[in-house]
Amino acid sequence: MAQDPGPSSRGRRQGVPTGAILLIVLGSLLLMQTTGSVSWDLWDSLWRFWPVIVIAAGLNLLLGSRAPLLAALLVAALFVGSVAAAYYVTPVTPVQPQSSTTSVSEPLGDLKSATVRITFGGGELRLTSLPAGSSSLVEGRLQTPGEAATATVKRVGDRADLRISMQGRRWVSGFSPADWEVALSRSPRLSIKVDGGAARMALDLHDLQVTDIEIDTGASDVAITVPSHAGEVKLELHAGAANIDVLVPEGVAAKVRKDEGLSSFSIDSNRFPKTGDTYASPNFDTAVNRVTMQFKVGAANVRVR
Repeated sequence: MAQDPGPSSRGRRQGVPTGAILLIVLGSLLLMQTTGSVSWDLWDSLWRFWPVIVIAAGLNLLLGSRAPLLAALLVAALFVGSVAAAYYVTPVTPVQPQSSTTSVSEPLGDLKSATVRITFGGGELRLTSLPAGSSSLVEGRLQTPGEAATATVKRVGDRADLRISMQGRRWVSGFSPADWEVALSRSPRLSIKVDGGAARMALDLHDLQVTDIEIDTGASDVAITVPSHAGEVKLELHAGAANIDVLVPEGVAAKVRKDEGLSSFSIDSNRFPKTGDTYASPNFDTAVNRVTMQFKVGAANVRVR
C-alpha cells in the first residue's frame, strides 16, 4: 500500500513559479517594445538589475513552501519593479517624425476663373496672394507629417479646378503638425472652400478676386481678411469650438448673419449697425464691394471688425 507522503513532503513540492513569472514579465516587455510603446534602449538599463533573479530565488526558498501566494506576489513585484526602475533611468531618445514636403506650382495661362478646394488637418495653413502680374495660378509649399500632400489641377477651357489635400485625411499628427503656405493668383475669379480639422488658419484674401468662400473647421483659430475689390462676396463659415477673427477692409460693406448658439459674437456696431438679427453697413445695398457673412458655429468666439 502506498504511503501518504505527509504534510512536509507536500509542502516541499510547493514553491513559486519564478521562471513562469519571469517569462510573463519578459514577454509583456517584448510586446510593448514591438508595438512601439517602449524603446529597445531599455535593455541597456535592465541588465543592471540581474541580481533581482537571485533575490527571487531566495524568496522562493524562504517562503515558497509556507506562503506560496505571498512569495509569488513578491517575486512578481520584484520583476515588475525592476522593469519600471530600468524604464525610469533609461535616457529618452526623441522620436524624429517623418515628414514630406510638396511643392505646388501651376501656370496661370489664360484662366479666367478657378475653384480651389483645400483639405487640411492639424497644423497651420497660410493662404495669401501672389505678387501682381505673376504668371502662376498657385505657388505653395506643403510640409506634412507622414505621406506627402497631393495637388491636382483640372482645366476646362478658361476654367480650372484646383484641389490640395492630405493623404488619407490625416487630421491630427501626434508628432509634428502640418505647415502649409499657399499663394493664389490675383487675376482669375476664385471660389474657395477650406475643409480643416484642429488647425490655425490665416486666410489673407485682401488682394484676391474671391466671390465665394466656404470654411468648415473644428477646434481652430481662424483669421480671415475678406477681399477688398472683388465685388459681391459670400462667406459661409461652419465651426465648432473655434476662435474666429474677420477683418473687413475699409471701403467694403458687410452684412452679418449668425445662428444663435453657444457662441460669443463681437461685431463693430459702428460700422455694422444691428437691425433685428442682422448686422449691416448702412450702404450695403448700394456698395460695389460688399460681403455677406453667414456663421454656423458651436462654442465659438467670433469677432468681426
